[in-house]
Amino acid sequence: MKKGQRKNSQKLKEPKPYYSKSRKRWVAQVRMLDGKYRARFVHSKDDAYDAIQEMLADRAAGVVGENSVKSSIDQWLAAGDWRAKTRQDYADTSKKMIDLYEIPLRSLNQESVQQVLDNIKSTAMRDRVRSTLRTMLNWCVFRKMIRSNPVVDTQPVKHKRQPIE
Repeated sequence: MKKGQRKNSQKLKEPKPYYSKSRKRWVAQVRMLDGKYRARFVHSKDDAYDAIQEMLADRAAGVVGENSVKSSIDQWLAAGDWRAKTRQDYADTSKKMIDLYEIPLRSLNQESVQQVLDNIKSTAMRDRVRSTLRTMLNWCVFRKMIRSNPVVDTQPVKHKRQPIE
């Protein structure tokens, strides 16, 4: 047998959840394509099996990494080949999304995005933040960091026009 080869009895096994006494939680852990392990801590064994199935689906789809929204914004800004003013506008607009910064990118959902948009008073700024976030998350979908863009499901801002007198 060559070095690095596995015997038939040493095949990769299906990941199984285990209970962590110190955390008092069930742990679902899967090795991803980039070689790193992704773990989720949940309350029940059934939730752990569901988390494993979701992570295995991500692995099969080629989704890699677990980034926060802030780190994804930083990567997106660094990867873009925009003019300096455009980059600065995007950076300034992304500061309005500070409530989303610490959320893991994969946990971002339509409700959390809509809540941030609802907290912005100016309709023009709300439009700008929604557009910037949608563009950044489309980039993340293209890079297989997430499966779908939650901003697509949010309601665009309805502008109230004043009648001309």
